[in-house]
Amino acid sequence: MLLDSHRAALTSSGHLQFSTNRALAQDFEQAGGRVVRQATGHLVFYRPDGRRFLATDPEGNPLHECEWRTDASGVPALFRARMRLDWGQWVGLKPAGLVNETGLDLAGKPGWQRLTADR
Repeated sequence: MLLDSHRAALTSSGHLQFSTNRALAQDFEQAGGRVVRQATGHLVFYRPDGRRFLATDPEGNPLHECEWRTDASGVPALFRARMRLDWGQWVGLKPAGLVNETGLDLAGKPGWQRLTADR
């Protein structure tokens, strides 16, 4: 049975952005979804297949959302995810998406031996 706090997490504006998750939230109990309240008060919402799709902080603010899609072999795979940063902005991830790397060789610069990873 969904409590009001659980229902609010699934229906509050901005909590669910991915269309497949919004559809699941509309029929969450009948679809076989479940929610777990952790000892810290965080809520974790699971799809009927046991994969996590939403987590909230103890106040009910969304922390992350995951979208799962079935791959060519019929196995659910993470399609995309988004995570909320401390200051309220969101960062999105797409597994197997574009990867950016930067290489920097400072060995030829004076004083490079004194540099630390933080600099």
